[in-house]
Amino acid sequence: MYRRKIIILSITLLISVVLCGLFSGCDTLRLAPSESQRQVAFRTYLNARAVDANGADARTPATKQLVEGTGASLQFTGMPTTPEIADYESTLQAAYADAAKRPTTEKVFDAVGEGLTLAEQLAILFGFGGTTLGGVKLAEWFARARKKSQGLQEIIDANRDFLAAVDEQARGVFKAAQNNKQSMATKKLVAELKI
Repeated sequence: MYRRKIIILSITLLISVVLCGLFSGCDTLRLAPSESQRQVAFRTYLNARAVDANGADARTPATKQLVEGTGASLQFTGMPTTPEIADYESTLQAAYADAAKRPTTEKVFDAVGEGLTLAEQLAILFGFGGTTLGGVKLAEWFARARKKSQGLQEIIDANRDFLAAVDEQARGVFKAAQNNKQSMATKKLVAELKI
């Protein structure tokens, strides 16, 4: 019985991954940039501004960092399908607009939820029954995770409103209490949700 549940779970997860890949494309799933990627991108930007303003000789530390930094950024974003740009200004504006877009937690949950629902239906269709994880249907587990995520976002929004309404001393006390009680993982999660 336990082996059957593992097989069902494995098949369901495999179907979900395949369906998410088919509907979203492999290029759309990326991890958020790490701190080192952000640091290198910022240094590259500063070097590019300095080279633009003052020029630079070939093979200087600034030009070497410029090449290396753009290489790291290209590694993260991937190579373009068509490298030639017909209209640089409109392409640049589109790139800025695309870079500012971030999927909301709600959109991610919707996409995964649709994949799980379809995978669950396929599992039932192929005779595997309802998919469960530790006795809890995956759809139910997913719904609980979504509610927790929405609750965390509501707490973050309420905290932001509270901090805007109180004086500097109260903000300091609040922030100190948060720093003393939150793990680094929680702090990172909250920082990502604040964006």
